[in-house]
Amino acid sequence: MNITKEQAFSLVELLYSLLLLSILLAVATPNLKLLIERNQEGALRDSLIAFLNEARSHAITLRRNVRLCGSSDGLTCDGDWQRYWLMITTDNDQTIQLHHLSDTADLCWRGARDSIEFHPNGTTLLGNGRFSLCRSDGVAWQLVLSRQGRLRFAGDEGAGCCPTGDTTS
Repeated sequence: MNITKEQAFSLVELLYSLLLLSILLAVATPNLKLLIERNQEGALRDSLIAFLNEARSHAITLRRNVRLCGSSDGLTCDGDWQRYWLMITTDNDQTIQLHHLSDTADLCWRGARDSIEFHPNGTTLLGNGRFSLCRSDGVAWQLVLSRQGRLRFAGDEGAGCCPTGDTTS
């Protein structure tokens, strides 16, 4: 007669394993949240870079002035860079492209005007400007746009965040 021994976890072993798992999750969860936030910030930065480069490319290709602006409603330029970005030809105000931000970001533009205009040669109308993305602990990143239409990543140094609610400071 073969006697087989059943194998299982005791209640104490199971509770101990659950306790250990809950401690590990409590430690890992805040780091995961931070990782997700940083990922979203990077995705927004990459979208903005692509949108700016595409506008510059359209201006050169179409041989027309192309204006980028922020919009709260997706229809008119009002300097609110947190909801929509519009790409418009300046000669007939035709919208070439509309970009909707999925989450409201604390993004602001600091420049001579509240919009960016690319000439057919790829340069901007009125000198340098910078985009800043802010979070509760300060500036997440900044993109500097030169008069030649080139972008430079500025990290978190330099000018601070725009005042709350002001996207064109």
